[in-house]
Amino acid sequence: MEISYQTEDGIVHHQIINTVEQMSEFINLYSCSDYYLQIQSLTYHLLKTARCALRDYPKIILHIQGRILPQELLITYLDDFHYFLSQHPSQQYLLEINSIVFKMQKLGIINNANE
Repeated sequence: MEISYQTEDGIVHHQIINTVEQMSEFINLYSCSDYYLQIQSLTYHLLKTARCALRDYPKIILHIQGRILPQELLITYLDDFHYFLSQHPSQQYLLEINSIVFKMQKLGIINNANE
């Protein structure tokens, strides 16, 4: 899994993440309004939309056409991400991480020879 963001001057910062803690640390270190998250061959855009209570672990919530549905999962391991996304395919989710709520929108499939 990889997370990245681009500065206003065009510099891209990215990091391969192997744990939930690394994802939280990246978001704390590079505070901005949007990030890109690559999970296997899919890319998701994370857009900061609100604040929430500080979380020990991220939570992902299914979000369909402006409605928040009761399907949600605390993410304690990165495999939880893969599981939830495979069980609840959608174009949009909400992701609560640290004390930030992100709209997580699927952008598309990328071709990567290393996958």
